[in-house]
Amino acid sequence: MEFKLINWKELRLIIATLGECNKWWPTNVISGKGEEFLDYVLPKTKVSAVYQLATEIGRLEHDKHVSAGRYHIFRLTQKIEEHIFHDLKKTEISFDQMDQYKALQILQEMASGISINSSVGPVLVGNHEELNDLSLFQSIAKHYYEAFKEGYKTYPYLN
Repeated sequence: MEFKLINWKELRLIIATLGECNKWWPTNVISGKGEEFLDYVLPKTKVSAVYQLATEIGRLEHDKHVSAGRYHIFRLTQKIEEHIFHDLKKTEISFDQMDQYKALQILQEMASGISINSSVGPVLVGNHEELNDLSLFQSIAKHYYEAFKEGYKTYPYLN
């Protein structure tokens, strides 16, 4: 089953937004003044710069818990990362329209009724070769949804 790349990009943005709002990491790139500052410093590439900075922060935080080199929402395969990077140049993202409630609602929709065994901390959810599998995408979304809803941190990762 072919799954749209745009969903990985959107899921990453939602996790980064909720991660900031729930203080999973001590930055406010998306939810604070980061976009305003980057608009001053990088006016033409502000959107992709905010997205890339939020991704790097999320990547570092996840790497601390699942170990560097493992795949997770902020470290996907090279091919997917390249597609996301090129897609950012073509599409417009609005960070100011993504509040915590709306992000959590979208995350719930992405999980689409799938059932999981939720877990605190790192949780192995599959293999990186399954990244085009809709059920893997939904499982990752559901792990994050449960964590943000219930107030704990989880780090779904792939071999």
